[in-house]
Amino acid sequence: MRSKYIILYLLVGVCQTNAQVPSSCNLPPALYIAYQDEVPYIALRRIYQINSHYKDSILIPQHYQDSIWDGLAAIYNAASIPERDSVFDIYCIHQYIGIRYHFPNTIRINIDTTYSWTSYWRNLQISTGYFQLDSFLSFYGFDSVIVYYSHDNSVKLSTTKKINLEALSIHLASYDGIYWAEPESTIGDGNRILFSTDGLHKVFSFFVRWGDCLAGCVFRYGWHFSVTQDCSVQFDSIESGIGVSTALPLPVNCNLSTSITDSCGYINNPNIQADFNYSINAFTVDFTNHTVNYCMAVWYFGDGDSSHSQHPIHTYSDTGTYTITLIVWAGTSSDTIEMQIKITGTVGVGNKPATANSPQIKIYPNPATSTIHIYSMTSNISYLTVMNLSGKDILRTTQTEINVAQFSRGLYFIRLELGNGENVVRKIVVQ
Repeated sequence: MRSKYIILYLLVGVCQTNAQVPSSCNLPPALYIAYQDEVPYIALRRIYQINSHYKDSILIPQHYQDSIWDGLAAIYNAASIPERDSVFDIYCIHQYIGIRYHFPNTIRINIDTTYSWTSYWRNLQISTGYFQLDSFLSFYGFDSVIVYYSHDNSVKLSTTKKINLEALSIHLASYDGIYWAEPESTIGDGNRILFSTDGLHKVFSFFVRWGDCLAGCVFRYGWHFSVTQDCSVQFDSIESGIGVSTALPLPVNCNLSTSITDSCGYINNPNIQADFNYSINAFTVDFTNHTVNYCMAVWYFGDGDSSHSQHPIHTYSDTGTYTITLIVWAGTSSDTIEMQIKITGTVGVGNKPATANSPQIKIYPNPATSTIHIYSMTSNISYLTVMNLSGKDILRTTQTEINVAQFSRGLYFIRLELGNGENVVRKIVVQ
C-alpha cells in the first residue's frame, strides 16, 4: 500500500538557459545497444498520447522510432552539457517496462474450450490448425504458448516482435473461439523517458522515480531537454517532485559513454563505408556485410524487423519490394547504405515455401494504403474474395485491382479462384 506522506513538492525550473549546443543525430552503437528495446515503446506511448490514428496499427511506425532515435542521439552526443551525464552515465535512466502497452511482449487470451482448435493451446502448442489465426500470429512473431490457466481457460502467448499489443488484442477478439485478449501487464512503476514536441523542437524528459513504486512511486526527479531540427541541444530545466529533506537515490554509474570506445580498435574511423550484398531463396534472404573496419551493424529489413547480427538471414512473409538499410559504426563514426530488394517468391497461408508446381501470384504493393494489384503468372484469376481476420467474406469480385482505402488497417486474406480450378490464399496488409 502507498504510505501517506505530507510532502512539500517543488516543481521548479533551475539552470535555465537559452544556449543551444551544436550536436549530431548520428546514432552511436553504445546508445543503440542500451535503448533498442525501449525506443519502440517510447514511440508507442507518444502515439497514444496524441491519439494518433497509428494507435490502431499493430506495427509501430518506423518514422516515429527514427524521430526518437535522432533526439536521443543528439542529447547523448552533446557531451559539453553536464546534465547529459546525469541521464546517461550517472543515473542511467531507462524506460520502466511494466506499463501495459510498453512491455513485456506477452498477451493473455481467454478461450472457448468447446472449439477443438483450443486443445493445442491448452497443450502449449502454438500452431492450432486454424489457418487464419495461425497465419496472423506467425506474421506478428508469436512463437510460443507460455502457460495455460485451467481455472479461467486462458493462455499467455509471447512474441519476438516489438508491436502494439493493444491493437493486436482487438483483432484477436474477432476470431471464433476467443472471448477476449489483452496485453499482459505488471504491477508498479519506475523511471520514465517521455517524448513530445513543441513547435519545431523535440522535447525529452528523463525521470528518476522511487519510493513505494509498487504503488506508483512517491518521488521523482527529472531533466528536460529540447532538440532542434539541426540536432542542436538545449538543457531546459530540472523538475523536482521530492520533499525538502529527501535525497536523490544512489547513482547507478553505468558510465555508458565509456562504451563508445570499441574493443576492435577502430576509433572514429572517418573512412568507414557501409557495403553489403544478398542472395534470395524464395522468401528467405541471406545478407552478407562487406563493410571493412567496423565494430557494429544494425539492419532494417523494410518490414518492421531489424537485426544487429553481422550476416543476418531474414524471412519475409509476403511478396513486394523492400528497402534494406544497413548502418555501421566504428567508434563515433558511422555510415549508412540503402538498397531495394524484390521478393517474388510465393507462400501459402502459414508461410509455407513455394513448390515447383505452386501458382506464381504477384500482389503489389503489399502493404498498401490505396490500390492493390493482383495477377497470376500461371493461370487466369476467375474470382477473388477478400476475407477479414475471422474468415468473413467482405468483398468478392472478378477485378484484379482492389481499392483498400476504405478498409480498416490490419491483416486480410485474399482467396483466389484460378482458371485451372486451383484455389490459393494470400495475405495482404492494409496500412
